[in-house]
Amino acid sequence: MAEKQDDQKTEKPDSVGSDAELIGRIIQSEQKLSEYFTTIITKSVTEQIERRNMARLRLFGIISVVVVSLMIPAITLWVRGTIVSQTEVAIQDQFSRAIEQLEARFGDETKRLEHEFESFLANERTYLTFANYALYLADRAQVPERELKNVLVVLEQIAAAPDLTRRPDFPFLVDLVVRTAIKHDYAGTLNILEDQLQEVLASSPRTMPRLARHYGESIVGDRFISENRLETAVKKFRRYLDFSSNAPEYGRLLPLQLLVEKKLDDERARERAEALKLYVLDLAPAEQASFIAETVRYSNPAYRDAPATARNKRIANTAGTMVVDEAQFYVDILKDNAVRAALTQLASYEANLANMGIATALTAFRRVVLSSISSGEDPKLQKSVRQLVSSEINLWLTNPVIIEALRSKNRTTGRYTEQQIKALESKWQDEFVSGQYDLIAEVLDRPVSRYLKRVKLNGLGMYHEILLMDGVGLLAGVSETNDDYWQGDESKWLETYRGDKGTLHIGELNFDESTMEWEIEVSLPVFDPEKQKPLGAITIGLDPSALVEISL
Repeated sequence: MAEKQDDQKTEKPDSVGSDAELIGRIIQSEQKLSEYFTTIITKSVTEQIERRNMARLRLFGIISVVVVSLMIPAITLWVRGTIVSQTEVAIQDQFSRAIEQLEARFGDETKRLEHEFESFLANERTYLTFANYALYLADRAQVPERELKNVLVVLEQIAAAPDLTRRPDFPFLVDLVVRTAIKHDYAGTLNILEDQLQEVLASSPRTMPRLARHYGESIVGDRFISENRLETAVKKFRRYLDFSSNAPEYGRLLPLQLLVEKKLDDERARERAEALKLYVLDLAPAEQASFIAETVRYSNPAYRDAPATARNKRIANTAGTMVVDEAQFYVDILKDNAVRAALTQLASYEANLANMGIATALTAFRRVVLSSISSGEDPKLQKSVRQLVSSEINLWLTNPVIIEALRSKNRTTGRYTEQQIKALESKWQDEFVSGQYDLIAEVLDRPVSRYLKRVKLNGLGMYHEILLMDGVGLLAGVSETNDDYWQGDESKWLETYRGDKGTLHIGELNFDESTMEWEIEVSLPVFDPEKQKPLGAITIGLDPSALVEISL
Protein backbone atom coordinates (compact mmCIF):
# COMPACT_ATOMS: atom_id res chain seq x y z
CA MET A 1 0.00 0.00 0.00
CA ALA A 2 2.81 2.31 0.83
CA GLU A 3 4.44 1.58 -2.49
CA LYS A 4 1.21 2.23 -4.34
CA GLN A 5 0.74 5.51 -2.47
CA ASP A 6 4.28 6.46 -3.30
CA ASP A 7 3.65 5.57 -6.90
CA GLN A 8 0.58 7.79 -6.96
CA LYS A 9 2.53 10.65 -5.50
CA THR A 10 5.26 10.43 -8.12
CA GLU A 11 2.95 10.32 -11.14
CA LYS A 12 3.00 13.52 -13.21
CA PRO A 13 0.08 14.95 -15.18
CA ASP A 14 -0.05 14.43 -18.90
CA SER A 15 0.13 18.21 -19.54
CA VAL A 16 3.95 18.26 -19.26
CA GLY A 17 4.30 17.11 -22.84
CA SER A 18 5.66 14.15 -24.70
CA ASP A 19 8.64 13.59 -22.33
CA ALA A 20 6.36 13.45 -19.36
CA GLU A 21 4.13 10.94 -21.08
CA LEU A 22 7.18 8.68 -21.70
CA ILE A 23 8.22 8.92 -18.07
CA GLY A 24 4.72 8.10 -16.96
CA ARG A 25 4.69 4.99 -19.10
CA ILE A 26 8.05 3.90 -17.59
CA ILE A 27 6.83 4.41 -14.05
CA GLN A 28 3.58 2.62 -14.76
CA SER A 29 5.66 -0.39 -15.99
CA GLU A 30 7.93 -0.62 -12.95
CA GLN A 31 6.62 -4.12 -12.15
CA LYS A 32 7.81 -5.32 -15.48
CA LEU A 33 11.11 -3.53 -14.87
CA SER A 34 11.52 -5.41 -11.57
CA GLU A 35 10.82 -8.72 -13.24
CA TYR A 36 13.33 -7.83 -15.94
CA PHE A 37 16.10 -7.14 -13.42
CA THR A 38 15.24 -10.37 -11.49
CA THR A 39 15.51 -12.44 -14.64
CA ILE A 40 18.86 -10.95 -15.62
CA ILE A 41 20.44 -11.39 -12.19
CA THR A 42 19.09 -14.91 -11.74
CA LYS A 43 20.46 -16.02 -15.10
CA SER A 44 23.87 -14.58 -14.35
CA VAL A 45 24.18 -16.21 -10.94
CA THR A 46 23.02 -19.57 -12.24
CA GLU A 47 25.63 -19.61 -15.01
CA GLN A 48 28.42 -18.92 -12.53
CA ILE A 49 27.28 -21.68 -10.18
CA GLU A 50 27.18 -24.18 -13.00
CA ARG A 51 30.74 -23.39 -14.05
CA ARG A 52 32.28 -23.79 -10.58
CA ASN A 53 30.24 -26.03 -8.54
CA MET A 54 26.84 -26.96 -9.32
CA ALA A 55 25.95 -27.78 -5.75
CA ARG A 56 27.57 -24.81 -4.15
CA LEU A 57 26.44 -22.44 -6.75
CA ARG A 58 22.91 -23.77 -6.65
CA LEU A 59 22.80 -22.94 -2.94
CA PHE A 60 24.49 -19.63 -3.57
CA GLY A 61 22.09 -18.95 -6.38
CA ILE A 62 19.14 -19.66 -4.21
CA ILE A 63 20.55 -17.33 -1.57
CA SER A 64 21.28 -14.72 -4.24
CA VAL A 65 17.80 -14.91 -5.65
CA VAL A 66 16.42 -14.45 -2.18
CA VAL A 67 18.75 -11.52 -1.60
CA VAL A 68 17.97 -9.97 -4.93
CA SER A 69 14.29 -10.48 -4.32
CA LEU A 70 14.68 -8.67 -1.05
CA MET A 71 16.61 -5.89 -2.80
CA ILE A 72 14.07 -5.35 -5.60
CA PRO A 73 12.07 -2.71 -3.70
CA ALA A 74 15.27 -0.77 -3.00
CA ILE A 75 16.38 -1.04 -6.66
CA THR A 76 12.94 0.03 -7.84
CA LEU A 77 12.99 3.00 -5.48
CA TRP A 78 16.44 3.98 -6.67
CA VAL A 79 15.45 3.71 -10.39
CA ARG A 80 12.29 5.63 -9.74
CA GLY A 81 14.13 8.37 -7.88
CA THR A 82 16.80 8.69 -10.57
CA ILE A 83 14.28 8.87 -13.40
CA VAL A 84 12.07 11.36 -11.58
CA SER A 85 15.04 13.54 -10.66
CA GLN A 86 16.42 13.62 -14.20
CA THR A 87 12.94 14.20 -15.62
CA GLU A 88 12.30 17.12 -13.32
CA VAL A 89 15.64 18.68 -14.30
CA ALA A 90 14.91 18.17 -18.00
CA ILE A 91 11.42 19.56 -17.72
CA GLN A 92 12.64 22.54 -15.72
CA ASP A 93 15.30 23.30 -18.35
CA GLN A 94 12.85 23.00 -21.19
CA PHE A 95 10.31 25.13 -19.36
CA SER A 96 12.90 27.83 -18.68
CA ARG A 97 13.98 27.91 -22.33
CA ALA A 98 10.37 28.05 -23.48
CA ILE A 99 9.66 30.96 -21.16
CA GLU A 100 12.68 32.84 -22.49
CA GLN A 101 11.62 32.20 -26.10
CA LEU A 102 8.04 33.30 -25.41
CA GLU A 103 9.18 36.44 -23.66
CA ALA A 104 11.46 37.38 -26.56
CA ARG A 105 8.90 36.48 -29.19
CA PHE A 106 5.89 38.14 -27.66
CA GLY A 107 7.89 41.15 -26.56
CA ASP A 108 8.80 41.90 -30.17
CA GLU A 109 5.31 40.95 -31.30
CA THR A 110 3.78 43.30 -28.78
CA LYS A 111 5.92 46.18 -29.97
CA ARG A 112 5.02 45.39 -33.56
CA LEU A 113 1.34 45.21 -32.75
CA GLU A 114 1.51 48.49 -30.86
CA HIS A 115 3.18 50.14 -33.86
CA GLU A 116 0.66 48.68 -36.27
CA PHE A 117 -2.24 49.78 -34.12
CA GLU A 118 -0.88 53.32 -33.82
CA SER A 119 -0.40 53.42 -37.61
CA PHE A 120 -3.91 52.09 -38.10
CA LEU A 121 -5.39 54.77 -35.86
CA ALA A 122 -3.41 57.50 -37.65
CA ASN A 123 -4.61 56.28 -41.07
CA GLU A 124 -8.18 56.08 -39.82
CA ARG A 125 -8.01 59.62 -38.49
CA THR A 126 -6.56 60.85 -41.80
CA TYR A 127 -9.15 59.03 -43.89
CA LEU A 128 -12.00 60.19 -41.68
CA THR A 129 -10.75 63.77 -41.96
CA PHE A 130 -10.70 63.49 -45.76
CA ALA A 131 -14.17 61.93 -45.90
CA ASN A 132 -15.63 64.69 -43.72
CA TYR A 133 -13.91 67.34 -45.86
CA ALA A 134 -15.23 65.85 -49.10
CA LEU A 135 -18.82 65.51 -47.89
CA TYR A 136 -18.77 68.94 -46.29
CA LEU A 137 -17.45 70.75 -49.35
CA ALA A 138 -19.81 68.94 -51.73
CA ASP A 139 -22.82 70.38 -49.89
CA ARG A 140 -21.62 73.99 -49.95
CA ALA A 141 -22.64 76.49 -52.59
CA GLN A 142 -19.40 78.44 -52.32
CA VAL A 143 -16.03 76.94 -51.44
CA PRO A 144 -12.86 79.08 -51.12
CA GLU A 145 -9.90 77.50 -52.88
CA ARG A 146 -7.87 77.53 -49.64
CA GLU A 147 -10.29 74.97 -48.19
CA LEU A 148 -9.71 72.71 -51.15
CA LYS A 149 -5.97 73.08 -50.59
CA ASN A 150 -6.49 71.71 -47.06
CA VAL A 151 -8.12 68.69 -48.63
CA LEU A 152 -5.14 68.29 -50.95
CA VAL A 153 -2.78 68.12 -47.94
CA VAL A 154 -4.81 65.25 -46.50
CA LEU A 155 -5.05 63.56 -49.91
CA GLU A 156 -1.28 63.67 -50.26
CA GLN A 157 -1.01 61.63 -47.05
CA ILE A 158 -3.64 59.16 -48.25
CA ALA A 159 -2.00 58.76 -51.66
CA ALA A 160 1.05 57.27 -49.90
CA ALA A 161 -1.09 54.58 -48.22
CA PRO A 162 -2.26 51.99 -50.76
CA ASP A 163 -4.58 50.37 -48.23
CA LEU A 164 -6.54 53.61 -48.04
CA THR A 165 -6.69 54.31 -51.77
CA ARG A 166 -8.04 50.80 -52.36
CA ARG A 167 -11.07 51.33 -50.14
CA PRO A 168 -14.36 50.95 -52.02
CA ASP A 169 -15.68 54.41 -51.11
CA PHE A 170 -12.44 56.28 -51.90
CA PRO A 171 -13.18 56.91 -55.63
CA PHE A 172 -16.59 58.32 -54.65
CA LEU A 173 -15.03 60.73 -52.14
CA VAL A 174 -12.40 61.80 -54.66
CA ASP A 175 -15.17 62.42 -57.18
CA LEU A 176 -16.82 64.81 -54.73
CA VAL A 177 -13.60 66.80 -54.50
CA VAL A 178 -13.21 66.79 -58.29
CA ARG A 179 -16.80 67.94 -58.68
CA THR A 180 -16.19 70.80 -56.26
CA ALA A 181 -13.02 71.87 -58.10
CA ILE A 182 -14.86 71.77 -61.45
CA LYS A 183 -17.85 73.65 -60.08
CA HIS A 184 -15.65 76.55 -58.99
CA ASP A 185 -13.22 76.22 -61.91
CA TYR A 186 -10.17 75.79 -59.66
CA ALA A 187 -7.74 74.71 -62.37
CA GLY A 188 -4.72 74.50 -60.05
CA THR A 189 -6.49 72.22 -57.59
CA LEU A 190 -7.75 70.05 -60.42
CA ASN A 191 -4.25 69.66 -61.84
CA ILE A 192 -2.90 68.50 -58.46
CA LEU A 193 -5.71 65.96 -58.14
CA GLU A 194 -4.97 64.63 -61.62
CA ASP A 195 -1.25 64.32 -60.84
CA GLN A 196 -1.62 62.63 -57.44
CA LEU A 197 -4.48 60.27 -58.19
CA GLN A 198 -4.19 59.29 -61.84
CA GLU A 199 -4.93 55.60 -61.23
CA VAL A 200 -7.88 56.32 -58.94
CA LEU A 201 -9.40 58.79 -61.40
CA ALA A 202 -8.86 56.48 -64.37
CA SER A 203 -10.70 53.67 -62.58
CA SER A 204 -13.78 55.74 -61.75
CA PRO A 205 -16.67 55.46 -64.25
CA ARG A 206 -18.14 58.55 -62.63
CA THR A 207 -15.12 60.86 -62.60
CA MET A 208 -13.78 60.24 -66.12
CA PRO A 209 -16.93 61.47 -67.92
CA ARG A 210 -17.09 64.40 -65.52
CA LEU A 211 -13.54 65.48 -66.38
CA ALA A 212 -14.12 64.94 -70.10
CA ARG A 213 -17.25 67.11 -69.91
CA HIS A 214 -15.36 69.80 -67.99
CA TYR A 215 -12.55 70.14 -70.50
CA GLY A 216 -14.87 69.80 -73.49
CA GLU A 217 -17.13 72.58 -72.23
CA SER A 218 -14.07 74.69 -71.51
CA ILE A 219 -12.94 74.31 -75.13
CA VAL A 220 -16.36 75.25 -76.48
CA GLY A 221 -17.43 77.88 -73.98
CA ASP A 222 -14.30 79.82 -72.97
CA ARG A 223 -14.15 83.06 -74.91
CA PHE A 224 -10.50 83.85 -74.43
CA ILE A 225 -8.23 80.83 -74.18
CA SER A 226 -4.50 80.80 -74.90
CA GLU A 227 -3.05 78.41 -77.43
CA ASN A 228 -1.18 76.45 -74.76
CA ARG A 229 -4.23 76.18 -72.54
CA LEU A 230 -6.37 75.13 -75.50
CA GLU A 231 -3.85 72.45 -76.47
CA THR A 232 -3.78 71.12 -72.89
CA ALA A 233 -7.57 71.11 -72.66
CA VAL A 234 -7.89 69.23 -75.96
CA LYS A 235 -5.36 66.58 -74.86
CA LYS A 236 -7.12 66.05 -71.54
CA PHE A 237 -10.53 65.99 -73.18
CA ARG A 238 -9.50 63.27 -75.60
CA ARG A 239 -7.73 61.24 -72.88
CA TYR A 240 -10.68 61.32 -70.51
CA LEU A 241 -13.04 60.64 -73.40
CA ASP A 242 -11.10 57.46 -74.18
CA PHE A 243 -11.16 56.43 -70.51
CA SER A 244 -14.94 56.98 -70.53
CA SER A 245 -15.60 54.77 -73.56
CA ASN A 246 -16.97 51.96 -71.35
CA ALA A 247 -18.75 54.23 -68.89
CA PRO A 248 -22.57 54.43 -68.90
CA GLU A 249 -22.44 58.18 -69.62
CA TYR A 250 -20.24 57.88 -72.69
CA GLY A 251 -23.21 58.35 -75.03
CA ARG A 252 -24.00 61.69 -73.44
CA LEU A 253 -20.51 62.90 -74.33
CA LEU A 254 -20.93 62.39 -78.08
CA PRO A 255 -22.76 65.71 -78.74
CA LEU A 256 -20.07 67.51 -76.77
CA GLN A 257 -17.41 65.77 -78.83
CA LEU A 258 -19.09 67.02 -82.00
CA LEU A 259 -19.26 70.53 -80.51
CA VAL A 260 -15.51 70.40 -79.77
CA GLU A 261 -14.68 69.39 -83.33
CA LYS A 262 -16.91 72.14 -84.69
CA LYS A 263 -15.22 74.66 -82.41
CA LEU A 264 -11.69 73.61 -83.45
CA ASP A 265 -12.77 73.82 -87.10
CA ASP A 266 -9.62 72.64 -88.87
CA GLU A 267 -9.14 69.95 -91.45
CA ARG A 268 -8.39 67.28 -88.87
CA ALA A 269 -11.35 68.33 -86.73
CA ARG A 270 -13.68 68.19 -89.73
CA GLU A 271 -12.51 64.65 -90.47
CA ARG A 272 -13.15 63.61 -86.88
CA ALA A 273 -16.59 65.25 -87.00
CA GLU A 274 -17.54 63.30 -90.12
CA ALA A 275 -16.32 60.05 -88.54
CA LEU A 276 -18.33 60.81 -85.41
CA LYS A 277 -21.50 61.44 -87.40
CA LEU A 278 -21.09 58.09 -89.15
CA TYR A 279 -20.64 56.47 -85.75
CA VAL A 280 -23.86 58.07 -84.46
CA LEU A 281 -25.80 56.92 -87.54
CA ASP A 282 -24.81 53.33 -86.72
CA LEU A 283 -26.14 53.51 -83.16
CA ALA A 284 -29.36 51.88 -82.02
CA PRO A 285 -32.51 54.06 -82.34
CA ALA A 286 -32.73 54.67 -78.59
CA GLU A 287 -29.08 55.79 -78.49
CA GLN A 288 -29.62 58.10 -81.46
CA ALA A 289 -32.61 59.65 -79.71
CA SER A 290 -30.47 60.17 -76.60
CA PHE A 291 -27.84 61.83 -78.78
CA ILE A 292 -30.42 64.28 -80.10
CA ALA A 293 -31.81 64.89 -76.61
CA GLU A 294 -28.36 65.67 -75.25
CA THR A 295 -27.73 68.04 -78.17
CA VAL A 296 -30.96 69.85 -77.34
CA ARG A 297 -29.95 70.02 -73.67
CA TYR A 298 -26.73 71.75 -74.62
CA SER A 299 -28.76 74.35 -76.54
CA ASN A 300 -30.08 75.88 -73.32
CA PRO A 301 -28.47 75.93 -69.85
CA ALA A 302 -31.91 75.57 -68.26
CA TYR A 303 -32.32 72.18 -69.96
CA ARG A 304 -29.15 70.94 -68.21
CA ASP A 305 -30.03 72.55 -64.88
CA ALA A 306 -26.93 74.71 -65.33
CA PRO A 307 -26.47 78.37 -64.40
CA ALA A 308 -26.87 80.86 -67.23
CA THR A 309 -23.23 81.93 -67.14
CA ALA A 310 -21.46 83.52 -70.09
CA ARG A 311 -19.67 80.21 -70.73
CA ASN A 312 -22.89 78.18 -70.76
CA LYS A 313 -24.57 80.71 -73.04
CA ARG A 314 -21.70 80.43 -75.52
CA ILE A 315 -21.98 76.64 -75.36
CA ALA A 316 -25.71 76.94 -76.01
CA ASN A 317 -25.16 79.27 -78.95
CA THR A 318 -22.61 76.88 -80.46
CA ALA A 319 -24.97 73.92 -79.99
CA GLY A 320 -27.90 75.76 -81.52
CA THR A 321 -25.86 76.93 -84.47
CA MET A 322 -24.48 73.43 -84.99
CA VAL A 323 -28.00 72.04 -85.36
CA VAL A 324 -28.76 74.62 -88.03
CA ASP A 325 -25.48 73.93 -89.85
CA GLU A 326 -25.88 70.16 -89.59
CA ALA A 327 -29.62 70.06 -90.29
CA GLN A 328 -29.26 67.30 -92.89
CA PHE A 329 -27.39 65.10 -90.42
CA TYR A 330 -30.27 65.32 -87.96
CA VAL A 331 -32.80 64.75 -90.75
CA ASP A 332 -30.95 61.52 -91.61
CA ILE A 333 -31.24 60.40 -87.99
CA LEU A 334 -34.94 61.22 -87.74
CA LYS A 335 -35.83 59.37 -90.93
CA ASP A 336 -36.02 56.25 -88.76
CA ASN A 337 -39.49 55.85 -87.26
CA ALA A 338 -37.97 54.07 -84.25
CA VAL A 339 -35.79 57.13 -83.51
CA ARG A 340 -38.78 59.46 -83.71
CA ALA A 341 -40.74 57.19 -81.39
CA ALA A 342 -37.84 57.06 -78.92
CA LEU A 343 -37.53 60.87 -79.02
CA THR A 344 -41.26 61.20 -78.33
CA GLN A 345 -40.88 58.87 -75.36
CA LEU A 346 -38.04 60.99 -74.02
CA ALA A 347 -40.18 64.11 -74.36
CA SER A 348 -43.03 62.39 -72.49
CA TYR A 349 -40.63 61.27 -69.78
CA GLU A 350 -39.38 64.84 -69.26
CA ALA A 351 -42.97 66.12 -69.24
CA ASN A 352 -43.88 63.61 -66.52
CA LEU A 353 -41.02 65.02 -64.47
CA ALA A 354 -42.44 68.52 -64.98
CA ASN A 355 -39.44 69.50 -67.15
CA MET A 356 -41.68 71.20 -69.67
CA GLY A 357 -38.90 73.29 -71.23
CA ILE A 358 -36.85 70.34 -72.46
CA ALA A 359 -40.00 68.34 -73.25
CA THR A 360 -41.30 71.10 -75.53
CA ALA A 361 -37.86 71.59 -77.07
CA LEU A 362 -37.55 67.89 -77.94
CA THR A 363 -40.94 67.89 -79.62
CA ALA A 364 -40.21 71.11 -81.51
CA PHE A 365 -36.81 69.84 -82.61
CA ARG A 366 -38.28 66.78 -84.23
CA ARG A 367 -40.97 68.73 -86.05
CA VAL A 368 -38.69 71.54 -87.19
CA VAL A 369 -35.96 69.29 -88.52
CA LEU A 370 -38.38 67.05 -90.37
CA SER A 371 -40.06 70.09 -91.92
CA SER A 372 -36.75 70.99 -93.56
CA ILE A 373 -37.43 74.66 -92.82
CA SER A 374 -34.09 76.42 -93.07
CA SER A 375 -34.45 79.43 -95.35
CA GLY A 376 -36.74 82.40 -95.48
CA GLU A 377 -37.04 81.85 -99.24
CA ASP A 378 -38.80 78.53 -98.74
CA PRO A 379 -42.27 78.82 -100.34
CA LYS A 380 -43.91 76.70 -97.68
CA LEU A 381 -42.42 78.90 -94.98
CA GLN A 382 -43.48 82.10 -96.76
CA LYS A 383 -47.02 80.83 -96.95
CA SER A 384 -47.10 79.83 -93.29
CA VAL A 385 -45.75 83.18 -92.12
CA ARG A 386 -48.18 85.23 -94.19
CA GLN A 387 -51.04 83.12 -92.93
CA LEU A 388 -49.94 83.68 -89.33
CA VAL A 389 -49.54 87.43 -89.87
CA SER A 390 -52.96 87.83 -91.40
CA SER A 391 -54.80 85.57 -88.97
CA GLU A 392 -53.23 86.53 -85.65
CA ILE A 393 -50.43 89.07 -85.61
CA ASN A 394 -52.36 91.84 -87.36
CA LEU A 395 -55.11 91.48 -84.79
CA TRP A 396 -52.96 92.67 -81.92
CA LEU A 397 -50.55 94.78 -83.99
CA THR A 398 -53.16 97.51 -84.51
CA ASN A 399 -53.82 97.87 -80.81
CA PRO A 400 -53.85 101.57 -79.80
CA VAL A 401 -51.20 100.98 -77.10
CA ILE A 402 -48.69 100.05 -79.85
CA ILE A 403 -49.65 102.90 -82.15
CA GLU A 404 -49.50 105.56 -79.44
CA ALA A 405 -46.20 104.25 -78.13
CA LEU A 406 -44.57 104.60 -81.56
CA ARG A 407 -46.05 108.05 -82.17
CA SER A 408 -44.74 109.28 -78.82
CA LYS A 409 -41.28 107.81 -79.32
CA ASN A 410 -40.91 109.19 -82.84
CA ARG A 411 -41.63 112.69 -81.62
CA THR A 412 -38.67 112.37 -79.24
CA THR A 413 -36.14 110.14 -80.99
CA GLY A 414 -36.70 111.66 -84.41
CA ARG A 415 -34.46 114.55 -83.31
CA TYR A 416 -31.66 112.32 -81.91
CA THR A 417 -28.18 112.63 -83.34
CA GLU A 418 -26.02 109.63 -84.17
CA GLN A 419 -23.89 110.34 -81.09
CA GLN A 420 -26.97 110.32 -78.84
CA ILE A 421 -28.13 107.01 -80.28
CA LYS A 422 -24.70 105.43 -79.78
CA ALA A 423 -24.54 106.74 -76.21
CA LEU A 424 -27.92 105.20 -75.40
CA GLU A 425 -26.85 101.92 -76.99
CA SER A 426 -23.66 101.88 -74.90
CA LYS A 427 -25.61 102.64 -71.72
CA TRP A 428 -28.07 99.83 -72.49
CA GLN A 429 -25.36 97.25 -73.07
CA ASP A 430 -23.51 98.24 -69.88
CA GLU A 431 -26.72 97.78 -67.90
CA PHE A 432 -27.41 94.45 -69.60
CA VAL A 433 -23.98 93.12 -68.57
CA SER A 434 -23.99 94.52 -65.04
CA GLY A 435 -27.61 93.72 -64.24
CA GLN A 436 -28.03 97.22 -62.80
CA TYR A 437 -31.03 98.41 -64.80
CA ASP A 438 -31.98 102.02 -65.33
CA LEU A 439 -32.73 102.62 -69.01
CA ILE A 440 -33.67 98.95 -69.42
CA ALA A 441 -36.01 99.13 -66.43
CA GLU A 442 -37.69 102.21 -67.88
CA VAL A 443 -38.35 100.43 -71.21
CA LEU A 444 -39.58 97.24 -69.50
CA ASP A 445 -41.99 99.25 -67.38
CA ARG A 446 -43.68 100.99 -70.33
CA PRO A 447 -47.35 100.12 -70.96
CA VAL A 448 -46.53 98.87 -74.43
CA SER A 449 -43.88 96.46 -73.01
CA ARG A 450 -46.38 95.05 -70.54
CA TYR A 451 -48.84 94.61 -73.42
CA LEU A 452 -46.25 92.77 -75.56
CA LYS A 453 -45.41 90.51 -72.64
CA ARG A 454 -49.09 89.63 -72.32
CA VAL A 455 -49.27 88.88 -76.06
CA LYS A 456 -46.32 86.53 -75.74
CA LEU A 457 -47.91 84.66 -72.84
CA ASN A 458 -51.22 84.37 -74.69
CA GLY A 459 -49.35 82.87 -77.63
CA LEU A 460 -48.67 79.74 -75.55
CA GLY A 461 -45.11 79.33 -76.77
CA MET A 462 -45.67 80.49 -80.35
CA TYR A 463 -43.80 83.76 -79.71
CA HIS A 464 -40.32 83.60 -78.19
CA GLU A 465 -39.75 87.35 -78.05
CA ILE A 466 -41.30 90.53 -79.44
CA LEU A 467 -39.32 93.71 -80.19
CA LEU A 468 -41.04 96.97 -81.14
CA MET A 469 -38.76 99.50 -82.91
CA ASP A 470 -39.42 103.19 -83.58
CA GLY A 471 -38.57 105.26 -86.63
CA VAL A 472 -34.83 105.37 -85.92
CA GLY A 473 -34.49 101.72 -84.88
CA LEU A 474 -34.51 102.22 -81.08
CA LEU A 475 -36.60 99.89 -78.93
CA ALA A 476 -39.98 101.34 -78.09
CA GLY A 477 -41.16 98.25 -76.23
CA VAL A 478 -40.06 94.65 -75.55
CA SER A 479 -41.63 91.50 -74.21
CA GLU A 480 -38.41 90.78 -72.29
CA THR A 481 -34.88 92.07 -71.90
CA ASN A 482 -32.81 92.23 -75.07
CA ASP A 483 -29.07 92.77 -75.39
CA ASP A 484 -29.38 95.50 -78.05
CA TYR A 485 -31.20 98.81 -77.71
CA TRP A 486 -30.59 100.03 -81.26
CA GLN A 487 -31.69 97.76 -84.15
CA GLY A 488 -31.19 100.35 -86.87
CA ASP A 489 -28.18 98.56 -88.37
CA GLU A 490 -29.86 95.15 -88.62
CA SER A 491 -31.93 93.60 -91.39
CA LYS A 492 -34.93 93.31 -89.09
CA TRP A 493 -35.25 97.10 -89.30
CA LEU A 494 -33.42 98.01 -92.52
CA GLU A 495 -35.41 95.59 -94.70
CA THR A 496 -38.71 96.29 -92.98
CA TYR A 497 -38.96 100.01 -92.32
CA ARG A 498 -38.57 101.71 -95.71
CA GLY A 499 -40.12 105.13 -95.62
CA ASP A 500 -43.60 105.09 -97.04
CA LYS A 501 -43.70 101.41 -97.88
CA GLY A 502 -42.78 98.61 -95.54
CA THR A 503 -41.98 95.03 -96.44
CA LEU A 504 -42.21 91.66 -94.73
CA HIS A 505 -38.84 90.14 -93.82
CA ILE A 506 -38.44 86.44 -92.94
CA GLY A 507 -35.11 85.39 -91.49
CA GLU A 508 -33.49 81.98 -91.60
CA LEU A 509 -33.83 79.34 -88.98
CA ASN A 510 -31.32 80.25 -86.29
CA PHE A 511 -30.51 79.80 -82.67
CA ASP A 512 -31.15 82.92 -80.64
CA GLU A 513 -28.51 83.38 -77.95
CA SER A 514 -30.71 85.60 -75.82
CA THR A 515 -33.69 83.22 -75.66
CA MET A 516 -31.64 79.99 -76.00
CA GLU A 517 -34.16 78.64 -78.54
CA TRP A 518 -34.38 77.88 -82.23
CA GLU A 519 -36.51 80.40 -83.96
CA ILE A 520 -37.35 82.16 -87.17
CA GLU A 521 -37.39 85.95 -86.95
CA VAL A 522 -40.25 87.58 -88.76
CA SER A 523 -40.23 91.36 -89.11
CA LEU A 524 -42.92 93.61 -90.54
CA PRO A 525 -43.78 97.30 -90.48
CA VAL A 526 -46.27 98.87 -88.10
CA PHE A 527 -48.48 101.31 -89.95
CA ASP A 528 -50.18 104.42 -88.70
CA PRO A 529 -53.88 103.61 -89.24
CA GLU A 530 -54.65 107.26 -90.07
CA LYS A 531 -51.80 108.11 -92.43
CA GLN A 532 -51.10 104.57 -93.69
CA LYS A 533 -47.40 105.15 -93.26
CA PRO A 534 -44.95 103.07 -91.27
CA LEU A 535 -44.42 104.30 -87.74
CA GLY A 536 -41.80 101.69 -87.01
CA ALA A 537 -41.29 97.95 -87.21
CA ILE A 538 -41.81 94.87 -85.09
CA THR A 539 -39.74 91.69 -84.91
CA ILE A 540 -41.22 88.47 -83.62
CA GLY A 541 -39.18 85.41 -82.81
CA LEU A 542 -41.46 82.55 -83.88
CA ASP A 543 -41.36 78.95 -82.76
CA PRO A 544 -40.59 77.00 -85.97
CA SER A 545 -42.83 74.15 -84.89
CA ALA A 546 -45.79 76.55 -84.86
CA LEU A 547 -45.09 77.36 -88.50
CA VAL A 548 -44.95 73.64 -89.27
CA GLU A 549 -48.41 73.17 -87.76
CA ILE A 550 -49.81 76.06 -89.83
CA SER A 551 -48.43 74.56 -93.05
CA LEU A 552 -50.02 71.15 -92.39
